[in-house]
Amino acid sequence: MRTPKTRIIKPNIEYSNQSQALDTQFLNEMSRSYAPDYIHIDELNRHATSRDAQTKTARRQHTDNLNASRDDVWRDERTPPSFWQKIALRFAPLCSTIYDWQMSLGGGVRAVRHKVSLAKYPRAAASLKIAFLSDLHLGPTSGRVAARQAWKIARDSRPDVLLLGGDFLYADERGLPTLLRELQRWKRDAPPGGIYACLGHHDYQAGSDTLIMALEACGVRVLVDEAVELPHPWKNVWIVGSDNANCDTPQIARALEIVPKNSCAITLSHSPQILENAEILRSDLTFCGDTHGGQICWPNGEPLYVKSQWARDYLHGLHRHAGNWVFVSRGVGNVGVPLRLFAPPDVGLIEIGERGARF
Repeated sequence: MRTPKTRIIKPNIEYSNQSQALDTQFLNEMSRSYAPDYIHIDELNRHATSRDAQTKTARRQHTDNLNASRDDVWRDERTPPSFWQKIALRFAPLCSTIYDWQMSLGGGVRAVRHKVSLAKYPRAAASLKIAFLSDLHLGPTSGRVAARQAWKIARDSRPDVLLLGGDFLYADERGLPTLLRELQRWKRDAPPGGIYACLGHHDYQAGSDTLIMALEACGVRVLVDEAVELPHPWKNVWIVGSDNANCDTPQIARALEIVPKNSCAITLSHSPQILENAEILRSDLTFCGDTHGGQICWPNGEPLYVKSQWARDYLHGLHRHAGNWVFVSRGVGNVGVPLRLFAPPDVGLIEIGERGARF
């Protein structure tokens, strides 16, 4: 299957020909306005090829085990925008204005705070403060106000670890420069435990390869069915990243096998659909997004529509699942329509300690 050609728009930010709805002049202006001049395609390519051999081998094995046809659809070719996405792209200025107006007048993004005790959390480790953002959907329907509010809440919390739950973009790459600009700020003052991300299905649709290179050039470790141990003073605490269940078959069991049995596993997955895998019981705490809290709900919080039973059962907030914890964020942006009703966007601020700990 033929890979789409790419073109370079100065200052060296890569866009695909799938952004055919945008003219070259607009892309040039957007790049000059938002893209950091010191992020170059050469740097992204160097960073992508500098990953350690173990990570490369694991990702190659993962790719070999996936169904070839689905892999071609999601990784090698971008999916054409749906009917509603085309409408949103056509009326992008209006959609952004509506959502920005709602976020400015309706209270905007909320901070959801919880303190969680985990049985396997190491006694010698310091308590761990995590900021969790998901579903930014940078693009035509989400405007700029909500994203700015969400990033500010996360920065002001001074987290030890920043987790990003996927769906960074919407439909195409036009939100990528804004994302790069913000992540460069985090790179200059990174959390001591690091920044970790998984991918959502909209990220595959917009083009995952360029996004992964850009994220990792900004100091974000993208975990696709991988696990990494946090540095001191959080030894024996692991972050496990799952591939997106809507695009591929997550190999969460293989990722969790990397984690020693007596260590604490914190899993990052875009969708609560990951909970249908029995292996997730090995995870002490799982972070998810994707549901948007329903996005459009009745006054009692009941959503008009959700994609799956898992999303209905774990719509948002902190839950118990088979004795372990699950936190589901309502996300920041939106899709379909530039509006949220009784489902305000949020940022999760979770502090973790050992069982019985006093925070």
